[in-house]
Parts: sequence; structure tokens; C-alpha cells
Amino acid sequence: MHGHRFMIATRFEPTTGGILRVAGAGLGGPGKWLTGFEWADTAWKVRWTHKYASFSPPVVVAPEGKEVLVWKTQLDSMSALAHDYFLASVVSGDSLATPDTIATVFEGSFDYAAAATDSCIFAVLYDIGLQQRVKGFVRQNGRPGWRVFDLGGEGWDGLSATAIDESTCVVITGDSPRD
Repeated sequence: MHGHRFMIATRFEPTTGGILRVAGAGLGGPGKWLTGFEWADTAWKVRWTHKYASFSPPVVVAPEGKEVLVWKTQLDSMSALAHDYFLASVVSGDSLATPDTIATVFEGSFDYAAAATDSCIFAVLYDIGLQQRVKGFVRQNGRPGWRVFDLGGEGWDGLSATAIDESTCVVITGDSPRD
């Protein structure tokens, strides 16, 4: 699919009118690019592609008609520091907006989630760097930058998020005791 031998579709989004949409990373091809597809009659049509190495993007709970992606990638492979970038972007029609950097995080941080409303995006990530804490981020339309919140706790066994309104996001963390 799209120059790859395999596609791992980790995100499925049925939309209004029964249109099926998936997104995933390609393997065995030009790179681990994230690609969005839409079902068109008898085959999958490419809607958008970005050429960043991507880890599996979670489904972002968002209002009907708004499509938001969050993902983690390593943009600077020449860096002496072991870190990745936590990014967000909005899908508009058949294109993906320029990614917005939410934060720089430790490279082993794999658990993250996000939710959106009409006017903001909430994102959460378990950063296993020096502090090993769940961090929350919010960006509101018309305001520059991401606000950061230390949510505490750990998220070794997953994170989930849903927006209640423009100022409230519920975050559920999974954690098992570590001996």
C-alpha cells in the first residue's frame, strides 16, 4: 500500500455517511510514514501522508467533522540526547496540517492519548524520562503554545483521554505494581 509491502492500520474512524477511514504506518517500503486512507468504492484511496517516522497514533476522541492526530517521532536522529518529539496535527479535507510540536520527551515514552473539542486539543503522555510522570498538555485555538500540567502517577499500562468541555479532560491511567 502506498509503496509499502505492509501497512499496520492502528487507527479506524467511521465517519458520517458510512465513509470508512484508517490511518497507520507503512513497513517494508520507503519509511515508517503515517498515511491516512479512505474507502472509495472498491479500494483504499490515500487521503494524506506525512514523511516522519511515526509510532502508532491513537484514536483521538473529537467532535464530528474534526480529525486530530497525535504521534511520537524522532525528528533529529543526529541528536546526542535520547529524545523524541510528541506532535499534533489537524486533518483538513484530504491534507494534514503542518505538525505542531507538543513537547520533547524521552525516547522510551510510548503511552499517550488525546482528545479534542471544537476549540482545543488535549494530549497526555507518560514520559519515562527522569521524572517518570504523566503529563497533560492543552492548546486552545487562538492561543500560542501548549500549556503543560503535571498529572502525577504512572501510565505503564496505557492512557486514555476524553474531553468533557472546552476546559475539562478526563484522563484514565493504567498502572500495575512494580517490584
